[in-house]
Amino acid sequence: MADKIIEFEGQKYSFPEGTTDTEIQSILEDSPKGGEKYEPTTGDYVRSVFQGLTFGFSDEAEAAAKTLFGEETYRDEVNKIRQEMESFRTEDPVAAYGLEAAGSLPTMFIPGVGAARGLQGLSKLSAAKQAAITGAAGGALYGAGAAETIEDIPVSALTGAAVGGTLAGGLSKAFPAASEAAKTLIKEGVPLTPGQALGGISRFAEEALSAFPVTRDIITGAKEAAVRGFGRASINRLLAPIGEKIGKSSFGTEAFDEAFSVVSSKYENIIPKLSINKSEDMISAIKSAVAEASEEYVLTSGTRKNLDDIIKTIISDIPESGIAKGELLKRVESKLGNVASQRIKSAGADDKAIGLSLFDIQSAFRKELSRQNPKGKELQKLNTAFKNLIPVQNAVNKAIASGGEFTPKQMLQSIKQQSQRKAARGKADMQEFVTAAERVMSPSSTGNFAAPLTGAAIAAELMSGNVSPLAKNLATAVGASPFYSQALLPVTRGLLAAPGYAGRVLAPISGGILSQPVANATSSLLED
Repeated sequence: MADKIIEFEGQKYSFPEGTTDTEIQSILEDSPKGGEKYEPTTGDYVRSVFQGLTFGFSDEAEAAAKTLFGEETYRDEVNKIRQEMESFRTEDPVAAYGLEAAGSLPTMFIPGVGAARGLQGLSKLSAAKQAAITGAAGGALYGAGAAETIEDIPVSALTGAAVGGTLAGGLSKAFPAASEAAKTLIKEGVPLTPGQALGGISRFAEEALSAFPVTRDIITGAKEAAVRGFGRASINRLLAPIGEKIGKSSFGTEAFDEAFSVVSSKYENIIPKLSINKSEDMISAIKSAVAEASEEYVLTSGTRKNLDDIIKTIISDIPESGIAKGELLKRVESKLGNVASQRIKSAGADDKAIGLSLFDIQSAFRKELSRQNPKGKELQKLNTAFKNLIPVQNAVNKAIASGGEFTPKQMLQSIKQQSQRKAARGKADMQEFVTAAERVMSPSSTGNFAAPLTGAAIAAELMSGNVSPLAKNLATAVGASPFYSQALLPVTRGLLAAPGYAGRVLAPISGGILSQPVANATSSLLED
């Protein structure tokens, strides 16, 4: 129902439909006259905070309380309070709306405050859809609270829902928060670019800026730093069981070499202290590993014979049965690793297959050693770390042209190569982490067109003699460059995520405050 607009001494006042002339006259007499300035009181500031905290229902609550202990009617009190709120908003809009927004913040965090909070359990929906739903619910509740009469509630609530849902959903889509996968990568030391971490407009803008030589190099450099960070984070994850980490300045082949040296040195310290009582079981485990590797890497008969000869030479000193001491076991373990490393570095496919097979056999050797030394928990942890380093080695070799700085895609391919059956079921070690990194760090399908489209548009303008777009875009590109430095990346990500966060937080209050003006404007348009 439309409000009644009254002009009094040069000012316009809005009254809900149904307000009597006597009530209007009483309120106008108490209102500031002519050029009289409204002086906000402490109560105005407090009232604004509670208006946000109660989804716009504080005016009704205050009026009800005053009616219980005063002589005025509820309608008189609520009209007076609303007029004071309007005067405060006119006199000091920053404080009035700012405090109301601040008052609404706890409703995002306190369970049970507002029905909108309960809707956040819809975890199967995208983040933008969840934001739209919660924004619509909060906007509807706030719109109902902002309605000036009971009759206005349905329209005000629906308008608040539309405004709140559109604002929250739209800004969350355009400026999304970092995904859980991105947060994990950042936490583990991967310096994701804003486009990688946030997606949305940030990713599209990042790709568009790549159309210019200056920023192309800067953004490419930032993405390469993210790749290096991913490699280091992957290796550190694999070393976690033995409580080790590689240096922060180690990347690519250097990082893998450091990790491999850490694991190898620990084996050299542990194995001489161990022994086995059943050499026959060790020999059997090695032979079984040879057969499994032959099947896993599809070895030809000639390659299989070559592998058999290598193994026969390496294990020749192991007794056919009985006890084998630690020094002997250390020599066998070292030979398996050394020959594996030599073969896997070869350019020939057969040699690489033998190298991978020997690593698997070395892993089986260590597993059997661990089985016959059940109290060697440190050995078991080392076995896990060593096994998981094998796909890293393969990924480093795939990226050898770029210094061994492997991408998530290359790591994922290596994981699948190492454990085909487990990878097919999605259960290979590190698969979940690397798959998430691949989704976050790979270029988006829409982003791939951003740079070419930007370049084509500017070229067309240049051909027509207009250099202004080029100058503006170059200025923007140069201005954006410092924000891709390693020091400012966290700040940049925060700034670009802020609009989406603000939209999600302020959607209910925005929907509520705008519900009546939008409803009135819509009603006027329909009447016209």
